[in-house]
Amino acid sequence: MDWFRQTYGTKSTATPVLIHFRAMFDKKAAVPTGCRVVSKDKLAALRNAIHAYATALADADTFRDAARVGRLLASLGLTATNFADRFTAPPLRDT
Repeated sequence: MDWFRQTYGTKSTATPVLIHFRAMFDKKAAVPTGCRVVSKDKLAALRNAIHAYATALADADTFRDAARVGRLLASLGLTATNFADRFTAPPLRDT
């Protein structure tokens, strides 16, 4: 996140995302503040959503209609608004 702050300054925001087997980390692990975790289960859900998206895009030329593409993205949780809630979890600390 240091690189991000140096490159984009403090007016831009970002959420660090870690891909990890599970969202539970050792109490001594260095976990970035405010990060989200794509766990094994969440990664499987993401893969399924992307597969469904790609399949639906090809069906009936959906890719040609921006409104339909937008609705498809929203229904699968692949929008900026929904992505983190659907496919990530907050990190947990092992006590």
